[in-house]
Amino acid sequence: MNWLPAEPEKVEFFEEIGLPLRLIPRRIYCGMVGNQKRYFALKLPLAVDPKIVTFAYVDLGHQTDTELYSWGAAHGPLWDALRKKGRQVRVIGIAVENAILDRTDRVLETWAAADPGTSDEGLTPKQEINAIRDAMKQDDEEFLARYGGFAKAGRRCVELMRLPEANLTEGVKIDDYSTYRAVRFADRDEIG
Repeated sequence: MNWLPAEPEKVEFFEEIGLPLRLIPRRIYCGMVGNQKRYFALKLPLAVDPKIVTFAYVDLGHQTDTELYSWGAAHGPLWDALRKKGRQVRVIGIAVENAILDRTDRVLETWAAADPGTSDEGLTPKQEINAIRDAMKQDDEEFLARYGGFAKAGRRCVELMRLPEANLTEGVKIDDYSTYRAVRFADRDEIG
């Protein structure tokens, strides 16, 4: 198993196996010198081998599982594309407290038992709505161009919200998972 700790190695891997960058979770940071697109903004490691891609998720123990669901929705299209390429998707959930680890375990168990999404890229209506809203907030012109621009993406979002399936669960699908309890997480100052 080969661990890919940083953004350049991760992006290079997905490009090498023929997956488009638009499937990779990203954030756009606006600054004085222009916008900067960052892939895998949470900087969590992933491991690859010829058959399995393993993603790590660190649950910092916030009051809800909203962040975990958002992380899964952002990765869902990538995971579906990996499965279409013949690779399994595995998630490792890590937390410090047992109660948080139990919550993470329940969510991951649901994803392991789920059916894949429904759109061309494996997105459920709810995931696609969230992806469009995210792209609009971040002014992600590359993503919105897939719909023909901002206005058409907005219309697609409205169409999707009218579907009965839009209110169902996230529809994220993984093949396997495990959870681990950490003793503590390193402070950012401790990491080089």
